[in-house]
Amino acid sequence: MKIGLVTGYGIFDTSIKFPKLKKTTDRVVAEFEFEYIISSTATSVIDGAQYTLQPNTFLLRKPMQVCSSFLHFKCFYLHLAMPADCEYYDMLMHSPNYFQIIDHEKYKSILEELISYMQTENEAESDFVYAKFLELFYFIRRDSSKNIRYARRYPKTDESFIVDSLHFMQKCYGEKITLEKLADRAGYSPNYFHRIFTEIMDITPQNYLLQIRLNNAKKLLINTKKTIAEIALECGFASQSHLTTQFKKAVQLTPYEYRKMNITKYLFEK
Repeated sequence: MKIGLVTGYGIFDTSIKFPKLKKTTDRVVAEFEFEYIISSTATSVIDGAQYTLQPNTFLLRKPMQVCSSFLHFKCFYLHLAMPADCEYYDMLMHSPNYFQIIDHEKYKSILEELISYMQTENEAESDFVYAKFLELFYFIRRDSSKNIRYARRYPKTDESFIVDSLHFMQKCYGEKITLEKLADRAGYSPNYFHRIFTEIMDITPQNYLLQIRLNNAKKLLINTKKTIAEIALECGFASQSHLTTQFKKAVQLTPYEYRKMNITKYLFEK
């Protein structure tokens, strides 16, 4: 495979592997290790820096790093031996060790699909595996800058208000969510919350929420027969006209045109 050799994959539970161990010994990492944290009461130590692992976060260990862990945790894992001349090598080497700000469903899905495929097909080299790794690299590259900014502001990785706010918006996008409500949940003033959120995410809280609502509206337009007014209400827009205005501004099509275009494309392809 062009990006290297998969040397390990699966689900790893330290409480099963090391039931009585409280801390692993130091070891030198041999290849790239990708871990999606499923559950954890652990702390990972990488080159002397400590990372308090939280569920639905992502860990990236790199060749020649010295690592250990205070246990326990459970994760999906992939190990990849990548040649130094691979075009993605430097990108991964300069990425953060720990990603708190991620679209966790996408990361989880990629690792689950890769592991399931390799276990089922007993094949670690294929176009499918290659494509999934490229997808993973895309999200790592996209999310690196956000997590670097986050770690600089909160070097102990113990400040979670941004992550909590993201999860809240992703889960409750259909509700009325104001800047004041988000700031109040985080325990900050609206102005401070807005400034810190925008600094880390490179997008305002309002525009981040709008993206979530528009993405869910697109799914409903394509996959359901709900009226545009029903979709507007379900996705948190004040009215059908509000959805139409924001949708056309972002997509250059009205919701009706978007639905018609995708249905026509589907029928044509069938």
